[in-house]
Amino acid sequence: MSVQLPSNEKTLAFCRTHYRQGARTVVYPSQNAPIAFIKIASSQSSVESEISNQKFAFNALEALSEQERTGIYVLKIYRVLEEASTRYIIMEYVQGQTLEELLDQDILHDLFFNQISKAIKLFLSFEVPVNATPGTIGRGTIRHPLFKDAIASIEYTSVDALQGHV
Repeated sequence: MSVQLPSNEKTLAFCRTHYRQGARTVVYPSQNAPIAFIKIASSQSSVESEISNQKFAFNALEALSEQERTGIYVLKIYRVLEEASTRYIIMEYVQGQTLEELLDQDILHDLFFNQISKAIKLFLSFEVPVNATPGTIGRGTIRHPLFKDAIASIEYTSVDALQGHV
């Protein structure tokens, strides 16, 4: 299904309005007629990492058969816009509830845990690119609570270097 997104200028105007109101995520054009989900971020480095990882996961998932990936979703990134130090990640909108919403409603069932387990197993089965180093796909430092301020102080060139440092 092809999604008809507005021009970059119109998208930026829409995002600016919501960003000024304090939004970090917004549905375009509205919750009543959603066609895209927009994440608003001001931290350049973490956004680049997120974009790289999300594109990698989306492409790896798309390479699987529909039967293998049934019920597992990674949102497709349509485009990324930048203005000043703010990035707007425009991506696919998928109707549903977030894990947080399900936890708040206390309606988690084995089905949800089975889907989460299936997703983790699938993601662990993705072939890592030959030139990959520990951290973000493509480049960047590792972001994980293991490190001070949740970010590694250096980029590791190999798993051995990471293990030697930790």
